[in-house]
Amino acid sequence: MKYRVLGCTGLRVSELGFGCGSVGGLLVRGEYPKMRRAVARALELGIAYFDTASLYGDGQSEVNLGAVLRELGADPLVGTKVRLEPPDLDHVETAIAESVEASLRRLGRERVDLIQLHNPLLPRSGPDWAGVTLHHFPAVLRAFEALERQGKVRFWGITGLGETEMLHQAVTGGGFHTVQVVYNLLNPSAGMQVPAGFPCGGRHRREPRRSGHPLCHQQARDLDRAGRHLESGATRTGRGLRQPGSVAR
Repeated sequence: MKYRVLGCTGLRVSELGFGCGSVGGLLVRGEYPKMRRAVARALELGIAYFDTASLYGDGQSEVNLGAVLRELGADPLVGTKVRLEPPDLDHVETAIAESVEASLRRLGRERVDLIQLHNPLLPRSGPDWAGVTLHHFPAVLRAFEALERQGKVRFWGITGLGETEMLHQAVTGGGFHTVQVVYNLLNPSAGMQVPAGFPCGGRHRREPRRSGHPLCHQQARDLDRAGRHLESGATRTGRGLRQPGSVAR
């Protein structure tokens, strides 16, 4: 197994990580003995990072991951995510604190190594979609910083979904450690020029040519990148093509 330091966080992550979402689905809807064998094998092979979210199976992924790690007596790096619903935008800091507390209870941990906002950044929000605007973003960062002071999270970031320009503005403003971006063979637009009308795919597809590419924009600010490729429940961190990945300061 190869390892690398995740930007300025100092976290030593394996280039191959373990994704606990619905792509492979094992930690969401698998049989417990199979979950245990898969996680044990991943740890045996040197995988040091496990990625989950409150959204995965409505928290079931966190429950299952926590149970398996406790049974195995293992303590790898664990990241999870918080997703705000439209009513939460009226009290962002409280909603994030409550979400992280619930995630910690499900995981059976006192702290997570990485927490990320699981909402797209959009120019405006509405009652029917969970977009976070730059108006809400300072409250998001304050909430994460408060959780760090309380010893409940170590580092924080965002998932790079939403409008390209909004993401670039957030990166320019800083205040967080990682950005998770979609970057793979089907949609390489985050890191390279693509032809006009390229069918990038994805629910939050945007023309990438307007303001440059998120990965290039990150590199311009001396940010390192550690991508994650989700395949059958596993996550790959490295410098090749990959799907949702992390770009770390």
